[in-house]
Amino acid sequence: MTRYEIENELTSLYQELDTAKSMDEATACKVCNVDYKADAIKAIEENIECYECAKQELDEYENREKNYYRTADAPYLCW
Repeated sequence: MTRYEIENELTSLYQELDTAKSMDEATACKVCNVDYKADAIKAIEENIECYECAKQELDEYENREKNYYRTADAPYLCW
């Protein structure tokens, strides 16, 4: 997944979370197809957490220290 896709999905999830929080119980249950409003909010927050982790992993990968030297402790070209 690209950074662009992750950020777009996070933006839509945060908007969905705000919308779900502002709904009343019955509307949230109908729209999100859950039994309770809290379940809908919890599911959205879990999705947000997954995408935040993916974004963090992408940041760590892009900002990794590259090893271009063949040494005894790092004998191969690696990241």
